[in-house]
Amino acid sequence: MSKMWLILRRIVALAELNGLPRAAAALKRHQDSLSQPAPDPSVLVSLKMKADVWTSICAIDRVQSLMWSLPLATSNYPLPKQAIIAANGQVDAQAFQYTMIELATRLLEADSLSQAGRPLAEIFQVVVETDQAMRALNNQVPKGWHRIEWSEFNVYAILQYWQQYMNIRIHLQLALRYDGQDFAFSFITCLGAAQELAKRYISLRPLLAPGFFANRVLDLQAFTGIVFLILAVARGSLSSGAFLQTVDANSVLELVDRAVETMRYAAARAAGEFARQAADSICSLRSLLLQPQTSDSQKITLHLALVGNIHVSRKAKASNGVQGLQPYLPPNQQQDMSWQPSNPIVGNVGGRGDMFAPSIDGLMDSLSYSMELPENYPFFADQTSGTEPWLTWSGWDGSS
Repeated sequence: MSKMWLILRRIVALAELNGLPRAAAALKRHQDSLSQPAPDPSVLVSLKMKADVWTSICAIDRVQSLMWSLPLATSNYPLPKQAIIAANGQVDAQAFQYTMIELATRLLEADSLSQAGRPLAEIFQVVVETDQAMRALNNQVPKGWHRIEWSEFNVYAILQYWQQYMNIRIHLQLALRYDGQDFAFSFITCLGAAQELAKRYISLRPLLAPGFFANRVLDLQAFTGIVFLILAVARGSLSSGAFLQTVDANSVLELVDRAVETMRYAAARAAGEFARQAADSICSLRSLLLQPQTSDSQKITLHLALVGNIHVSRKAKASNGVQGLQPYLPPNQQQDMSWQPSNPIVGNVGGRGDMFAPSIDGLMDSLSYSMELPENYPFFADQTSGTEPWLTWSGWDGSS
């Protein structure tokens, strides 16, 4: 990933040196002001080609930044606004994608506010504005455009999958701070989007060709949504929050099972190593969080190729310990990352802090989480860039 990031930075620099941004600006001025004399047709064709290349570079930069929470290299160059509905009445896939990722770049702003320790009210404002814009975009598409089941690969399936992932990203920070009162809207929205993402993953993933360049990204996005679903179920079994009590644990966990089966199917195909690791990690995390509490603290280490090692621990049973759900055994008893009795992990690990700060709710005191980042991962050590939100959860309570 670091190599890809450096290559893209070089491409952006070369494009700027060759005047591609200026060509795009010149073409826009010509299109916006038809009163000016038309340039030579060959000049116009050249401007159009350069502008299209530059727009593609900007779009790739935004997608990469959103996927990996890396700094934007083209933040000063907005993507062109296009009509979502084409002349034939169909959704213009490129226009929809450009609009969606342009709106979703505000997520980087929310991440920056969180890292800077700004008040939650400021983050909430960004989240609400971005959510409203995404809903407005969704209202522009024809009724019935959204589908879950696809008989063959379609670019719309990818766009709708990414749209649900963006909905998760928009609300994830606040959803994880839901304490039974504050941020209920974000929790419910994130929960619904995570379920929609899992359903679309089950339908979409088998349609993708082995070795497709975006496969690992889709697996990582599915991993994010599935982990949130497991946490929501675990939280619901330990809390008295009104919305949390309404979480249908059986249906959610059944959906998780189906998604894990899809991951294992993907793992058996070419370049499926990350899918295998993600499936194993999900099964181990589920076992850790949903088994009845014991008097021994427990720890697992999740190994993910795109992330590194994530150490997750569960504290020993308290005097008024609360029983969780029944333990879960992964399909075929596959559990590469098994339980290890250990002392609870507390404090900061690798200088980045806990994945989850202890909750003020006594029922949640039985869970504590922490993360260790690989030393050879330069971007995570760079304070100017963030990580995936599921790597920086700060707790279920409303504190910052």
